[in-house]
Amino acid sequence: MCLRFLLVLALLIVVGPVVADPPLPIPSEDDQDRTLKQVKDVFKFDYAKMGPVARAALAEKLFLNGVQTKSDPVAQFVLFRESRDVAAAAGQVNLAMKAADALAEVFDLKQMDARLPALEVLARVVTTPAAHLDLARALEAAADEVIAMDELSSAQKLLQLAGVSADKSKDSALIAAISSRTKELEAWQKEAEKALPALELLKTRPDDPDANLLAGRYLCFLKGDWDAGLPLLKKGPDGDLQILAEAELMGPTTAEDQVVIADAWFDVATGNDPAGQTAMQRRARHWYAHAAPNLSGETKTRVDTRLAELEKTLPAEFSLDKAFWTRLRAVIKDRKYIESRLCGGGFAKVPFFDLPPDGGVLIGFHYILHQQGLITFSYFQPIYLTVSGEKLGQAFGTARPELAKTVKAKKGQVISGLTVRGGGAMDGFSVTFSPFNRTGWGRGGSTTTPWVGGNGGGEARFGFNGSVIIGVHGKFLDNGQVGGLGVFTASVDPRPAGKK
Repeated sequence: MCLRFLLVLALLIVVGPVVADPPLPIPSEDDQDRTLKQVKDVFKFDYAKMGPVARAALAEKLFLNGVQTKSDPVAQFVLFRESRDVAAAAGQVNLAMKAADALAEVFDLKQMDARLPALEVLARVVTTPAAHLDLARALEAAADEVIAMDELSSAQKLLQLAGVSADKSKDSALIAAISSRTKELEAWQKEAEKALPALELLKTRPDDPDANLLAGRYLCFLKGDWDAGLPLLKKGPDGDLQILAEAELMGPTTAEDQVVIADAWFDVATGNDPAGQTAMQRRARHWYAHAAPNLSGETKTRVDTRLAELEKTLPAEFSLDKAFWTRLRAVIKDRKYIESRLCGGGFAKVPFFDLPPDGGVLIGFHYILHQQGLITFSYFQPIYLTVSGEKLGQAFGTARPELAKTVKAKKGQVISGLTVRGGGAMDGFSVTFSPFNRTGWGRGGSTTTPWVGGNGGGEARFGFNGSVIIGVHGKFLDNGQVGGLGVFTASVDPRPAGKK
């Protein structure tokens, strides 16, 4: 079919690329070269226009046509690739990442391999603080990805580039976060030389104590994979980490037990362990935050003080301008938020709500979906991003929290939409995450989780309109389980004054 016929020159809305399963093969270089000539002929007037605005418009047009060109994989690949490269040359970070991610979603190409050519160009051409902010975040995300692949040297180089862009962004929280991450990775370089062989050794000697300790530390402290790392630490030599891992795997069921574990991580973090200190402090904060909503009296006061101390000590993992939080608090105080209708809850009676008074943006939740008879949440606890970091909301339901699953946004993202089905009770849900920072909503990189639960009842879509989700509400069934769910949303501009 003629390429000229397949290209759509104008679109009114942006939709996501179609994800093939399995991924499409990457076209041959000869096919790419031949198709690129056709693309440049179709868009010759756009290619002739110079200047960053015109080039950004061309990149956007190429991307949109790539989205619509579904029956010609070669043309789709070339359109996404050209969109990425043109956007990068024009200094359009978010657009370049959106096109790169489209390549990785549709074709047999790793996200890092799709992004790297654009990141290398962007590092040379971006000039404004806002662009450097986006670039620093993209570089930091790329570093996290290669850390997951155990390529620490590459991660170090990416973080060094991220640090340069962070400095030029003038975002103090981001500068501190990337600087801390860089130092943390430097401290891990030598230990990783032993940890990676230890992981291999465990394939043949799974009970080796020293190998379990090295591998467990690496998985928990550097990669943040506590589910995989804690069982290894438990099989390590006797000591603080072995005791803590055993306690965690037993599943602390009460707030008091959670405080005991948090105190232990806090104490261990004060020792001489530069490679693990930050991760152990974050783990202490995790358990303190988990326990805090269910504490009272002197213990509550002590834990709140300890959390405030950790928030000052730990680098911010996400940066929004302080003015955003001020505006959000004003929205909550003046009750200018929107309360959605309830989805499900036809058989539920007792209402509940959770709306942090100091302002929070929903980034995830812990949940247990009860699927015997009526489908309900037997446990539901929101996770919010706040001005002082990540915090847990109020827990609802009757199930044991240690059995809960977690759905949570990646760093730099929030929940942009929540799709729920329900009737007399809950039935199922999926969550959409999108980038959100002081420049606004990112134009690429949104992801949606697989559907969880059933498909009965009516469907409600919360969010998806540019507002942020700042709280939840619902109704309990007679058995105390969550049988209906809704959200509170607010339209709050994240951009600093003068950037709107």
